[in-house]
Amino acid sequence: MDPPHLALALLPHPPTLLSDIASLPWDLLSLLFSRLSRAFLSPLPLPALLLTLLLLLLISPPIYLCARWSDALSLPHARFDPLLLLQIGVVPCLFEETLFRVLLLPHPAELSPDVMARDEALPFALFWWLLSTVLFVLYHPVCALLFREPAVRLFTHPGFLLACAVLGGGSAWLYLSVGSVWPCVAVHWVVVAVWLSLGGHHQAPL
Repeated sequence: MDPPHLALALLPHPPTLLSDIASLPWDLLSLLFSRLSRAFLSPLPLPALLLTLLLLLLISPPIYLCARWSDALSLPHARFDPLLLLQIGVVPCLFEETLFRVLLLPHPAELSPDVMARDEALPFALFWWLLSTVLFVLYHPVCALLFREPAVRLFTHPGFLLACAVLGGGSAWLYLSVGSVWPCVAVHWVVVAVWLSLGGHHQAPL
C-alpha cells in the first residue's frame, strides 16, 4: 500500500450507522447499570435527609386534600397491618421508584458541569422530570384496569391522579436533587402507609 493510502487507512473513521445501531443495546444497558449502582449506593449526607423531610412536609397537605376529595380514606376501616406495611416497602414503593425515578431520570452526576453545559442540563432535567411524572400518573389507572379491578373507581378519580402527580413530581425532584433512591422510597412508603392505615386498603384492596 502506498504511503498516502496507508495514512488514510490509519486515520480514525467515523462510526457507521450500522455500528451505531449495533452498539445501542450495550450503551443502554451500560447507562441503566450505572444509574442503578449510583442510585442504590450513593451516600446520604445530612442535607439529603433534610430535603426528604422538607418534601414530606410540603406534599402532605395537598395529598391529604386529594385523598378527601377522591374518598380514598375510610376511617371506619382504619387498621394497622405490619405485614402489609412491610410488603408495600417493596411493591409498590421500591419497584415504582426504581422504574420511574432511577431508570428514567438522569442521575445528578449526568447533569454535572463536567458532563453537560449548565444551559443544557436544566431543560434536559425538566423534560425527564415531566415525562417521569406523567408516566407515573398514567401507570396507576392502567395498572388498575389491567390487574386491580376493585381499584378502578379510585385510581381513575381526578383527585387520586392529582395526588399521584404531587407524589411523583416531588419524588422526581428529590431524586434529581440527592441522587439516591432511598429518600424517594421513604417518602413514597410514608404516603402509602398512612393512606392504607387510614382505610385505603378498603377503598383499593391490594
